[in-house]
Amino acid sequence: MKLTNKHNLPGPIYSKVLSGMRPNPPRYGLTTLLRPAHMVALEIKHWDELEADAMDHVWRLFGSAIHQMIAVDDEKTILREHLLETIVDGVTVRTAVDRLWRDGPRNVLTEFKTTSVWSVVFGKPEWEQQLNLQGAVLMANGRRADKMEVVALLRDFSARDAKYDSQKPQTPVVRVEVETWAPERADKFLRDRVAAHKSARNGSIGECSDEERWAKPDTYAVMKPGRKSALRVLPSHAEAATWGNLNALGQFTIEHRPGENTRCERYCPVSLFCDQFKQLKQEIT
Repeated sequence: MKLTNKHNLPGPIYSKVLSGMRPNPPRYGLTTLLRPAHMVALEIKHWDELEADAMDHVWRLFGSAIHQMIAVDDEKTILREHLLETIVDGVTVRTAVDRLWRDGPRNVLTEFKTTSVWSVVFGKPEWEQQLNLQGAVLMANGRRADKMEVVALLRDFSARDAKYDSQKPQTPVVRVEVETWAPERADKFLRDRVAAHKSARNGSIGECSDEERWAKPDTYAVMKPGRKSALRVLPSHAEAATWGNLNALGQFTIEHRPGENTRCERYCPVSLFCDQFKQLKQEIT
C-alpha cells in the first residue's frame, strides 16, 4: 500500500501509521475477522496497488497510545495487554486482551476504545461481537469472562452538548456493558468468521451482504411546494402517494431518493477492484 501524507503529518506519526495494517493470512486479528471477508480478500490481493492517506488512519495510533497510558496492574488484574492465540481450522486467531480483572466472583473482560459520542448513543454491534470473539479465544486458553464491557473514551465529547442533550453521554469516559454470549454461540461465531475468510481467500465468496455494505434502500419523500423538508419519507412510491393523498392537504410531489451502499461508496479501500460494487453502480444508473 502506498501511504501518502497530504496533510503533512510529523514524521514520527506518519512512519507509524502503516505499521500493522497489512492483513497477514493465515493469521487474523479479531478486528480483521469482523470485517467483510470479501473486502479483506481483495485487500490481500491488491495490497501493492492500494493508496491511503496517513490522516485517515491517525486515530488508530491515538487508540494505541491510550492503551499504553492506562494499562495499569492492580490486585484485581488477571491479564493486561496480553496477547492470546488459538488455532481454528488451520488459521491462527490472535487477540490482545486489554484487561481481564476480578469483580468479586466474576471475571470482567474490558476493552478500551477511543471513539465518538455517536458510537455510544447509537451503539456498535461489532463491540459485542469483538468482545465475545475475545471470550472464545480466552476460553480456548483456559480462561473465562463472566461479564464484558467497553470503556469508551470520547474524542469529541462536549460538556455543552451534554448539558443540553440528555441522550448524549454526560462524561468523556463511559462504561458500556455488552451482552455476554453462551460459550457455544461465541465459538460458533468464531468458526463461522474464520470459514468465511478462508472461503473468500479461495475465491468462493464474492459478495458482501447488505449489512456489510451498510446499504440504505431507496426512499420516497412527500414534498409540499415552498417547503424544503419532507412531510414524510416512505419506503415505496405507492405508500408515499397514499400518505400524500390522505395527509398533504392539497398539492404535493413525490421525490425519489436513491439508496446508497454507504461503505462501498465512502469507506471501502478496494471498491475499485470489486465486481459487486461495479454491478451495483450499473444497476443504479
